Amino acid sequence: GIGLSHTCADGGGVTTGSTCNVTVDPGFEFQDGSEVATLTCQANGELTGTLPPKQVSFCPNATNDTLNSIGADSSCQLKQTNSFCWAYCQTGFKGDAIKYGCQVQGKTVSIQPTTPGGYVACAPNATRRLNEVTSFPKPEKILEEGRRLAASCDTTSASNAGLNIQGLTHNCDGKADGSNCVVQCADGYNITGSPPIYLCTNGALSTSSSPTLPTCKANPCLYGMPSGLKITTDCPGTTTDSLCNASCATGYNGTASSYRCGPIGEFSGTLPTCQPVKCSPLSLGQEFTTSPCDGKVTGESCLVDCAEGWTNSGKAQSFSCVANGSFTGTSPTCVARQCSPGSTPQDTNLNTTACTGLTTLQTCSVTCANGYNGTATNYTCATTGHFTGSRPSCAPLTCSNNVPAFPGVDSSSCASVTFSSSCTLSCTTGYTLASGASPVQWTCNYDAATSSVKLAGSAPKCEAKPCTANLPSGDALQHNCTGIKTDQSCTVECKAGYTGGNASIRTCLKDGSLSGSSPTCSKRSCAVQNSPEALLSCQSAKFGDTCRAYCRPGYKTSSPTNWACNFLSNGPSLGLFGPNPTCVPEPCKYNLPVGDTTENDCNGKGTGQTCLVKCAKGYYDASCNHTHLLEGWFFVRIFAYMLQKVLCCPKPSAGSTLLQSAKFGDTCKAYCRPGYKTSTTTNWACSFLSNSPGLQLLGPNPTCDPNPCKYNLPVGGNTENNCANTGTGQTCVVKCAKGYYDASVNYACLATGNTENNCANTGTGQTCVVKCAKGYYDASVTYSCLATATFNGSLPTCVKITSTATTTSTTTRSTHTTTTVLTVPPVPLTQAPTAGVVTTIKGGFTMKVSNAAAFVNDPKVKEGVEKGIADLVGVTASWVKATLKVVRRLQPQIPRLLAGGSVDVSYTITVPADAKAAGAGSASDVLNILKNVKAAALTTAVSNGVKQTSSGNFVLEVKSIRAVQSSTSGGQTIVSRGIDTEEEDDAGKIAGIVVGVLLGTFCCCAMLGVGVWYYARQKGMTVQQLLRGSGEGQIEPAVSPVVPQPPDQWAHVRPVQPGGQQHELPRVRSAELQAVRVLDDDENLAVPGMVN
Repeated sequence: GIGLSHTCADGGGVTTGSTCNVTVDPGFEFQDGSEVATLTCQANGELTGTLPPKQVSFCPNATNDTLNSIGADSSCQLKQTNSFCWAYCQTGFKGDAIKYGCQVQGKTVSIQPTTPGGYVACAPNATRRLNEVTSFPKPEKILEEGRRLAASCDTTSASNAGLNIQGLTHNCDGKADGSNCVVQCADGYNITGSPPIYLCTNGALSTSSSPTLPTCKANPCLYGMPSGLKITTDCPGTTTDSLCNASCATGYNGTASSYRCGPIGEFSGTLPTCQPVKCSPLSLGQEFTTSPCDGKVTGESCLVDCAEGWTNSGKAQSFSCVANGSFTGTSPTCVARQCSPGSTPQDTNLNTTACTGLTTLQTCSVTCANGYNGTATNYTCATTGHFTGSRPSCAPLTCSNNVPAFPGVDSSSCASVTFSSSCTLSCTTGYTLASGASPVQWTCNYDAATSSVKLAGSAPKCEAKPCTANLPSGDALQHNCTGIKTDQSCTVECKAGYTGGNASIRTCLKDGSLSGSSPTCSKRSCAVQNSPEALLSCQSAKFGDTCRAYCRPGYKTSSPTNWACNFLSNGPSLGLFGPNPTCVPEPCKYNLPVGDTTENDCNGKGTGQTCLVKCAKGYYDASCNHTHLLEGWFFVRIFAYMLQKVLCCPKPSAGSTLLQSAKFGDTCKAYCRPGYKTSTTTNWACSFLSNSPGLQLLGPNPTCDPNPCKYNLPVGGNTENNCANTGTGQTCVVKCAKGYYDASVNYACLATGNTENNCANTGTGQTCVVKCAKGYYDASVTYSCLATATFNGSLPTCVKITSTATTTSTTTRSTHTTTTVLTVPPVPLTQAPTAGVVTTIKGGFTMKVSNAAAFVNDPKVKEGVEKGIADLVGVTASWVKATLKVVRRLQPQIPRLLAGGSVDVSYTITVPADAKAAGAGSASDVLNILKNVKAAALTTAVSNGVKQTSSGNFVLEVKSIRAVQSSTSGGQTIVSRGIDTEEEDDAGKIAGIVVGVLLGTFCCCAMLGVGVWYYARQKGMTVQQLLRGSGEGQIEPAVSPVVPQPPDQWAHVRPVQPGGQQHELPRVRSAELQAVRVLDDDENLAVPGMVN
């Protein structure tokens, strides 16, 4: 540290066990007054000993003599060696401040200018004065106190002036009024420039210097830094008045201590007590041995050598315990010694080859030798150079009887032969050793290819003995058993011409007899083979038998011939064979066909021959059925299409017609069928065609042209057709106009390629499915023209594909009329309809809403309404589609303007046929709920749905519910329900009375109108003609009344064909429907009740 000198530095000759001295430099001293301290060098390289604390010497305080100037003052009091101070001029003097220091001179210290000869120089400037008196006290007070000096400056004055800052020091404390003091950098800090001079004025400090405070920079400490073998520190760079830490180095344990950087550039503090870390036990291979290494601490070491069983090719090595708690060092080179090969067991049933060349602590497996079986054991090469282990137990393996099945050889003695043992093969019963041969031995040997044991040897020479007993015999048998020997087989069967079952296979047994029995054979029978002319005398001939052949009756008989039951030319077929006798047929001479009405070719025919007898020309066979009704001639003519050719004989084919009793030479008339224009009739006759033998009705067809259809023409309904000039029996197509689709039919695809199918690879008798391609459908309907000139068919229900709605309003004081182009949401065309039935349910309701416009314009409200309806009826929300619109009503004040307050909801629910399978309600369940739901329940369901989807705060109440309409893919059904209305209050009852009066007036007017209509009818005029004063006019055909329905549904009502009318309906080119609405009791627009 600073102020110390020693002889302990490197190169000073200090070694382990020697000492060195430490002394203090001038300006420093040991606190105990000693002059020298002695330290000793230890084995670990650390110096130990007692070093007394040192202290810095103080310089004598500065005087005018020291400063070498009159009128000067300074901060050079109580200054230690190497500290600095400033000398400055007192009040009344002037001059620059000069830096002084407590410096060593020889062996003493004194205050000296830092620049040699640079003393402070102060020249007189003014005299000190007393405070002025601005008012005079009483004389007695003056006498009591006298005039006093002004207040001096103290620590408070310095604090108020901002001088109490770390790194600054001053001598202003205790300065009298009017005195100067200096503010300088504290010891351990370097000043930039000159220190400011402060003046004490009446207890306050001030300065005219700029800056008012000096710029001070802390000096780094360079002396007394904590160090040592066990120490690590972060003190480098620490400056005056700062702290740092001294900690135990890696490999040592202890608590860190704090050091402070002092003003003289030296650290002060106490080194931590650090204990060395204990190393973990040294872990080396088993080939090493160590001197005691346990308990070694950082810096200590131990020796490592080769263990027993290994040879050190070098020397023992030293391992040191290092700071991280582990040993470090280089292991010696140890070579394992080889074990003696003779120390393993040497039995012949053991295999010890794996133990050859093993060294210390290596192991090997001693196994059973080839041909033996047992569990292997391990042997270890011990450090002594010999193997240690337990001997395995090995037993010889047993060979399986793998002797081939040599004919006549007995190998039963080879069933359990062990390794290296043998067995003998001999001949079995029915066999004998060949001449000069002897028995053969087989040995159980080890087979290296299969790593197993097996028998090996050669085949003995055994010959089979011939069979001598139970051999087949008899003329009916044939066989190949002659000379058969043991284990050989032969076939015994019936000879040709004999029968007796299947052939038998017989074997020569070991006892010399033939196994089994021969089949029992009997002669085969020949079938009787009579010819057309001859008969045989034998009916049951057998193989080898003979018989005689005679001519049949009706034939002239020659001499008989002989036949035999035998094979034909030794072929496989057995039969009666022989020559036929010569037989000549006798001529027919009785019951010859005669008469003028027939003709034949029977002359000269004999026995067995035929002749043809037929009607003479102009006659027919009376056995034919000639009584047939001429279909379509008169009684059923209105159902026929056109007259076709008919036959009179023989029986007509299907679809032909005949006169009831036309005979050869008769004539009849041919007419056109109903529905066709009739020309002149033509004559037909029952005659022969160009002298052919067939009798037919012959004649030309009349000219028949189809009449055009003119009744029930398909018009209106947003349709288009090609029915113009369509005649009887022809058809035309009626389909929805462009932009419309048929909502009442299950569409089928047009055969125009807009289809998809699975018909690839469909074979005979198989089926495939053809359906509309995605986005296509066929909305056409076929009309047929009947014979009554009337079209037969129904108009499709055409609904516009794009949904639009326009409303025009005309307001009076009591009635509000809304004209609406009624639309229905289109059937989805994203995919072809499925084969199952789909039910569409439509309905609606009106409800009061707190903010109708905002309610309708909120997109989440529509989703909530659909969810509420779906939850009410138990279906998926995606099946429900709703449309919302504001319903206007008249304001109560005048003028009666329309005000928004209600919302009309129209909904459509699509329920598939498999709704139940999907966990939803069926169409009938949904309809049942909607038919019986009350306004309160519907209000709750819709409110809950809207609250779940919309953040708007809407208050709603269902006021009325419209009728429910359902339709399926196979038809349409209307299900009506009443309108749920609110309870009437007193005002409603009064309004009811007023409405009753108005309705009574309306009924009177209606009755008057009916009377006018009836009078016009009697006159053969329309009401318009009667009111205009027109003359007689033809009455337009009456139209059947339409069943009343809600006006919103009138867009779906089709034209009704007049019952029983045969005249043409007038064509209606266009029509406009208006739903006339009135105000209900609450002055809301009521559900439509009339249509204009």
